[in-house]
Amino acid sequence: MPTIPFPGVIFKRGSEGDNVKKIQARLLVQQTGIFGPTTEACVIDFQESRGLAPVDGEVGPNTWNALFTTADSPSISFPGVIFKQGSSGPDVKKIQERLGVDQTGTFGETTEECVSNFQRMVGLLADGEVGPLTWAALFSPSPSKDTGLASLQEARNRIGIKEKPLGSNRGPEVDQFLTRSGVPFPNPWCMAFVYFCVDEAARKLARPNPIKKTASCQVLFLWARANGRLVSRPEEGDIFLVIGEGGHCHTGFVNGPIVNNRFPTVEGNSNNDGSSNGTAVVSRTPGRLLSSCHYVRL
Repeated sequence: MPTIPFPGVIFKRGSEGDNVKKIQARLLVQQTGIFGPTTEACVIDFQESRGLAPVDGEVGPNTWNALFTTADSPSISFPGVIFKQGSSGPDVKKIQERLGVDQTGTFGETTEECVSNFQRMVGLLADGEVGPLTWAALFSPSPSKDTGLASLQEARNRIGIKEKPLGSNRGPEVDQFLTRSGVPFPNPWCMAFVYFCVDEAARKLARPNPIKKTASCQVLFLWARANGRLVSRPEEGDIFLVIGEGGHCHTGFVNGPIVNNRFPTVEGNSNNDGSSNGTAVVSRTPGRLLSSCHYVRL
């Protein structure tokens, strides 16, 4: 039985209201309350993933019930306590594990910042506290388009990581990125960073890593082209590949919408100037020019 009964209205492009927000929350898209093209695309993806018919991007009774069945309720029940700065214990460790930060068991400034970032990503009030809504968003199995957003969140959580020493393509975290992608260190690590973040997200979502294991931008491009993963216009959570002479020279994540033909990024092995062999994980705004990249969708 669905946890929220079907309200008797078919939701489609142009629909508005609180029920649209509920649909958007289940699909992990921004909760605007307006059923637009992004929501429609996510509904189509969800319908295809569940074998629903027709695949029409509309939420009728069958799609509604599939979205809100008990099986999709949080896999870990909310413990009834709001977690915030100063909280501690095993539940804080669960939150930290889900966010990809050090599992200290103490809710400090870093955890608060990561919670706020996560809340903004899923359209919740970004107060940095984990109450019932944020807990449900963290621990619900998400039905669609969540791997890219979850990978982006892993990348956001690592903004500020730097090489040690600078310019060495080494450091505790950098070595971890390279090792996960299957190459020795030192080495350029922008693609290794992307692979690591996707792999972390996939593990937490209990699903296989959807991309080829590699630390090469060009290898990822060729794999994406062969497997139908290239898209012409990027969305938040997609992977960008900078077009260089004779191939692709840099990569990272699309970190927001396109504005004036540019999009913000989170990228490793870079600097604030957008270097393709820099020293840190950085967040760049306005980011990169739309025409300078190819794009991979998870």
